[in-house]
Amino acid sequence: MILESDNLSSITASLVTETPDIAIDDETRHMESARLAISGMSNDGQILVEVTSTTPKENMSLDVTIRFFDELENPIKHVNYDVSIIQEGTVVFEETKLHTHTGESTLRTNVLDSDSSVDVNITLQGIGLPGEDIKWTGPVNETITFKVVPEFGTIAMMILVIAVISVIGLTTKSRLRV
Repeated sequence: MILESDNLSSITASLVTETPDIAIDDETRHMESARLAISGMSNDGQILVEVTSTTPKENMSLDVTIRFFDELENPIKHVNYDVSIIQEGTVVFEETKLHTHTGESTLRTNVLDSDSSVDVNITLQGIGLPGEDIKWTGPVNETITFKVVPEFGTIAMMILVIAVISVIGLTTKSRLRV
């Protein structure tokens, strides 16, 4: 928000956004514009896990991308792991014995029941090729938990702008100083 004032009786407020005017449906706009990224590290510092997801929204699936990096932020190939995603005590996605050849994988949850936050649990099972469990290295049975919290929507932002403008207007008109 940009506030401009030449004197106390004239204040102009405008909301500046970086979203271009493009014609796409609301579901696509939601998926493209609202992505949250969170990262965490294994106890030994060997694996950095990054979880990127769309914002939790009622009656929509959550798209989640999981990336595995080493301490120099190079992708780690052949990571074996389990994933569970829970919202308000309900499991919305659960898979075990997953493997990524490239260090990155994408998944989609079941449809969410609410806009509330979700917990993403990644359990590291080792680094190595599938079927060669004996040769796997790195952390085993170590769980890293991420909390994906919804962001404030456009309605909340509009209410905030109106509240700020109202406070400024009332303060100016009544000559009260806050």
